[in-house]
Amino acid sequence: MSNKLSIHLARWVVPVTMPVIENGGVVLKGGRILELGHRKDLLENFAKAREITDHEDAIILPALVNAHCHLELSLAAGRIPRRTGFSAWLRSIMALREEILAREDASCKEAAVRGLRETVQAGSGVLGDVGNTTWGIEALLGSASGAALCFVSFMEIIHPLDKQLDLPELELKATPGGPSLMESCRKQAYSPHSVYTCSRQAMGKVKAWCRARKRPFTIHCAESLEERQFVSSAKGPIAEILEERGRDIGSFFSTAPSPVKLLDEAGVLDESTICVHCVHVDSSDIEVLANQGCFVCLCPGSNEYIGCGTAPADRLFSRLPGRICLGTDSLASNETLSVFREMQMLHGMFPGIWPEKLLQAATINGARALGLGAIAGSLDKGKVARLLVIKGGPDNLKELHEYICCRQEPFQLKVVSG
Repeated sequence: MSNKLSIHLARWVVPVTMPVIENGGVVLKGGRILELGHRKDLLENFAKAREITDHEDAIILPALVNAHCHLELSLAAGRIPRRTGFSAWLRSIMALREEILAREDASCKEAAVRGLRETVQAGSGVLGDVGNTTWGIEALLGSASGAALCFVSFMEIIHPLDKQLDLPELELKATPGGPSLMESCRKQAYSPHSVYTCSRQAMGKVKAWCRARKRPFTIHCAESLEERQFVSSAKGPIAEILEERGRDIGSFFSTAPSPVKLLDEAGVLDESTICVHCVHVDSSDIEVLANQGCFVCLCPGSNEYIGCGTAPADRLFSRLPGRICLGTDSLASNETLSVFREMQMLHGMFPGIWPEKLLQAATINGARALGLGAIAGSLDKGKVARLLVIKGGPDNLKELHEYICCRQEPFQLKVVSG
């Protein structure tokens, strides 16, 4: 992290929270964005800057936000067949997870580092990583790929029985001499896995922990029809899988007609809640999410890979403006950890969603969902200096956002950190 002034110039600068700047640039100092504006003004006002990089015909935008991923499952890449349906995928991932946990050798941690490297190289600069092990947080803290990232590392809770649930403090080790810039945008929290692996009491306790510490609360929600059936009747494939494994499903008894309404009855929905997937939600569920101010994290790549349906993204974007973010989920249920690909998939499925809204979902919305909106997710003064430079671009502003969000050909992508 350099205290020297550096200027990055390009044909297009896309702050996300402000209008696009043509022939503009960004000034960096001490790991933060110091200024942005038109090329001529920046070169005049910061004439003493010794590091000036002209990217020429290129686009500068903020690093993307992968709001939901599981780095620890990177070892499962390619090991579960595509489109087998949710219950078959669930059986496969539970068996594979047990196999991976039983090994717990160097290959597990190395795979997490590879997964992190993949999502960073694909443009992610902010992550919401969820895991049952320490492999994800070790990759984030101990690898070169994680050196300049903002993140929230969620320790996932699977706790179906109404027994004592202990939630010790989660604090990253501070640097001697006080909190640094990067420490201010790195958090830890707990996350209940789902409504079929955590009782209401457990979810409520995790939510209380997160509320007390002003941390985000994330949970898989309405990912499959099987989940909806389990919530409304405690029957179906999920109930069978849990009973086969000796789980007591009595603590899951509910009269709620859907996962969203169960979470609402449990009192865990609010402005700091991220409901991940929301594939099988109806209009009344969407109203609950909107009224409670929740964020929804869409993972179209994962849903398509598993074959569990397509989230009603058009209705969600319409009813929850500014509250939709994007995630890749894991390599156990996706071919890649690229948020660009998630935008491309949504555009193909729902061409009526404006590309500008897709880019917001991939940047500032995700940062706000993770509680990091004040320090990441857009090119605003004072925020962390984590830029993406896309080589090339359209000739006119009208086509710019579509070029960024919907282009099928690979980008020439460069990551810049201040």
